[in-house]
Amino acid sequence: MIADIRGTSSLQFGDRATQQAHLAECKAARAAQKVRFAVAPRCAVTTPSGRVIGAGLEVRAADLHGGTAPAWAVLAELLACGRVLEADSASDDAT
Repeated sequence: MIADIRGTSSLQFGDRATQQAHLAECKAARAAQKVRFAVAPRCAVTTPSGRVIGAGLEVRAADLHGGTAPAWAVLAELLACGRVLEADSASDDAT
């Protein structure tokens, strides 16, 4: 597992250099995001409908409806495990 200021990630890396490169990519991606939630670098998210959202693309709660858990709970889990990033500029009242 890796950790950064936003929590821990279940992503595994073969060596520390690759891990550090990923953390740097995530930091840069967060700073540059134009949307509140986006898939992390080197990751993909599969929606309940089977659609795959690739790295850097926007993830909305509406994309995650239809599974066994509420969409916001799924999004929170994706954030917690590091597969989805929340933009640095996002605030609690952002839409």
